[in-house]
Amino acid sequence: MTTISTYIDSIEDIEISLKNGATHLMLQDPSISIQSRQVSDETTPLSFLKDALTYLDKIEYKGPLSIVADMMIHAHHVPILEALLILMSSYKQKITLRVQDPGMIELVNRHFPSINCHLVSETGNANNEGLESYQRMGFSGFTLSNELKQ
Repeated sequence: MTTISTYIDSIEDIEISLKNGATHLMLQDPSISIQSRQVSDETTPLSFLKDALTYLDKIEYKGPLSIVADMMIHAHHVPILEALLILMSSYKQKITLRVQDPGMIELVNRHFPSINCHLVSETGNANNEGLESYQRMGFSGFTLSNELKQ
C-alpha cells in the first residue's frame, strides 16, 4: 500500500486529507512547529494537538501519526516539549516525533525513551558519519533530501 503523508494544522485539514486518501498525518501545532500556518496562542500551547487527537479518537483514525516539532529548541521551550512528550506517551496510539533540532533526542531519551524520534533533513546532514552519530544518539528514522554523495 502506498503511504500518502501530509502536514496537518487544522481539523479541516484532517477531514480534507482523509477524504483525499492521506494515510499518514503529520500534525503541526504552532507552539512547536515553524511550518504551521496557524498563529501560536502562547496562553494555550499544544491546544491544536489536543483538539486534533480528540477528533482523531472520535473518527477512530488508526493510521500512522507524527507530530512535527521542527523549531530550534531554546531553554524556554523545554516545559512545552515536556508537556508534548507526556501528551504523546499517554495517547492510545503510537506517535512518531519529527524533529529538526538533534538536541531534542536527549529530552526524549531522558524522559520517554519509548517514543520514536525521526530527524528531518533540515538539519543539514552531509555525510554518512553524521547519520551514524545520530543513530547512536537514538533517532529511529531520518528524512533526507539529496545531501549524501555516493
